[in-house]
Amino acid sequence: MLNSFRAQPYFFALFGAYVLLGAGLLRQFPKGTLELWWNQRHQPWLDATMPYLTHLGDGIFFSLVILLLLFVSYYKALVAALSFGLTGLIVQALKRTVFADVPRPKAFFGEQADLHFALSKDLVHCCHSFPSGHSTSAFAVFFLLAYFSRQQPAWGLLWFALALVASLSRIYLLQHFFVDTYFGALLGVGLTWLVVYYAEQSPRLGKNPVLQRRLRLGK
Repeated sequence: MLNSFRAQPYFFALFGAYVLLGAGLLRQFPKGTLELWWNQRHQPWLDATMPYLTHLGDGIFFSLVILLLLFVSYYKALVAALSFGLTGLIVQALKRTVFADVPRPKAFFGEQADLHFALSKDLVHCCHSFPSGHSTSAFAVFFLLAYFSRQQPAWGLLWFALALVASLSRIYLLQHFFVDTYFGALLGVGLTWLVVYYAEQSPRLGKNPVLQRRLRLGK
């Protein structure tokens, strides 16, 4: 697995920088400060693009990636499906049990702040804020694409950028706080790493040479 990380240095280097920078921001700024700053930087072109870019983190996009991977490698599609299932299950369990009472920005700020809504207010949710499911899904799927394209390391720059944009869109659209997206990213990469590690170590998947040939791994 370490060899895989070294073969795709750009994505993991940028993700490591994001983890460190994000931890510093969370330590430095109270909840709501970063969100108001980002919201006040609204621009017409951001209002026009962010509602579309945010779909990079929804389940439909992840499902389309899995479908496309079926035409490349059944093994890769299976790993992606396992990641999709595990990350979705964990996030929804956390959102609706452990952190069920955490409000989203719309409810957190109420009428006290002059907020800019790029979406209709009816489409902006009020509850189940932590963690961000879209951020988890985006970082999971683009982590996988970076891992699968590790023989072309430069692609890692694009995959990380798309994951980050999807995550930032959730803050811009007032659907989540930065802390929600930050831990969503950690969950997405961490849980998917476990899925990839299990798949590589499994005698029925990664360590089965016969199955590797049949699934056209192309390693």
